[in-house]
Amino acid sequence: MKKTKKPFINWEVLAQLVMDSQQDQQRKKGIGTGYGAWDDHAAFYDQMAKMEARFTLNQINCFDTDPYDSVLDVGCGPGRITVPMASRAKRVTALDSSSKMLEYCMKNVKEAGLTNVTPKLLDWHEVEPGKNLEQHDIVICSRSPGMKDIMKLSKLARKYVVLINWSNNAPCIPMIVGFLFDGTEEEDDEKQRVKYSCRDRRLGNNLLYNRIYDLGFNPNLKIVEDGFTKVFNSREEAYEDLRRLRPNMPANKMPIFKKNVDKFLAENPDGSFTYLAKTKTVVVWWKPEIEE
Repeated sequence: MKKTKKPFINWEVLAQLVMDSQQDQQRKKGIGTGYGAWDDHAAFYDQMAKMEARFTLNQINCFDTDPYDSVLDVGCGPGRITVPMASRAKRVTALDSSSKMLEYCMKNVKEAGLTNVTPKLLDWHEVEPGKNLEQHDIVICSRSPGMKDIMKLSKLARKYVVLINWSNNAPCIPMIVGFLFDGTEEEDDEKQRVKYSCRDRRLGNNLLYNRIYDLGFNPNLKIVEDGFTKVFNSREEAYEDLRRLRPNMPANKMPIFKKNVDKFLAENPDGSFTYLAKTKTVVVWWKPEIEE
């Protein structure tokens, strides 16, 4: 890779400040880093990934995938990206530092009738391109720590690097789930901040784009419709299923919870109910060659 000129604004420093702040928030919630740190959250993210499955296609439709491509999914979680990419590509490597996430991922791969996915238990911080992780045609990093290191991701890719993240001012998973459980738990300062804050536009899509551009790449950027949806036979079925997102909610808070859920339910002609919570996602992708 060729070296590029130093940028006028150090976007990497700004990004580091933002990501350090996000890590601090995770630590306050008791979520650490490294192997097994996300094991206890695997079931939760599996449930959310299934509800986002239809909208996930909007994200991976942004770039072209050929049947002979190899794909690396960095921070694969329960396979939200891995499974649909495996149906398009020749093979997928599902990388995560959580064995429980990989367990859910491979379960979902099997249920989809796919056999071309290889799980790899490896912490992103320990990845050494060409040593313990080989190049792939397409490298995808969705809402995971790999987004910190643009150059490392680019060294692992031959065709495209793809970053997927929440768009400016769009609700992320903690906020979307928070809407359902609003008023059912004691409100500390952190929960208030997550519920009502919007992402700072100055540190959103433009920050992501300029980091990549100033490193010498030519990124493409597209904002797509995203959301979480599921069809239920009845309201009660919806309440029971969505409550699993926070199973420790006190039983006496169910009336509040049900009112919150009802805001996102629409009755269908056949008597079933559709849950839908909308958001937006930004997809940025580029070829891993630096231009002068």
